[in-house]
Amino acid sequence: GSNISTNISEADSFWKYQGQINTYVSRLQLLLQNGSPDADLLVYLPVFDDPADARFTSVLDALNAHGYAWEWVNNDALLQSEWGNAGLTIGTMTFQAVVIPDVPALPVETAEKLAVLADAGLPVIMFGQLPSQQPGYLNYAENDGVVADYIQAIIGQSGGSHASDTDALATAITALPHGSIYYEHN
Repeated sequence: GSNISTNISEADSFWKYQGQINTYVSRLQLLLQNGSPDADLLVYLPVFDDPADARFTSVLDALNAHGYAWEWVNNDALLQSEWGNAGLTIGTMTFQAVVIPDVPALPVETAEKLAVLADAGLPVIMFGQLPSQQPGYLNYAENDGVVADYIQAIIGQSGGSHASDTDALATAITALPHGSIYYEHN
């Protein structure tokens, strides 16, 4: 890790503005602490993957271009999620869909949960390569088949879809409802 610090003293050119800066930051903190997050979609991010990878950035670019707010989601959060009339709830936040980017593997439990959610009506959009295996070696042949079966079940549900490229992804996401805050593309 690294340590970062700032040495602020009377010798700094912004010293005379430090009080105003602190007041501004305090107001921002108050707004952020009393507000609540609002995101439309979840984007699945496996534990050891890099979010700057092109597999993810192409999805994020498409979501951003169409004005969707999104949050990352991992296996643990998906397993704790619940589907209801308002959408997919994780903690105090509610989402309208899950996008699974171009990932080759999903844990069996995650694939099963996504299949159950898609069957209940949650839009699950698979982008790019479909997951066809699970990330471990324990009973890998059997579990790879189980994951592949769940993925086919998801795509077969009314909420499930497969977008093979960014144009198909754009079509799939524009059919989704926007949340209370969205951004128009300029």
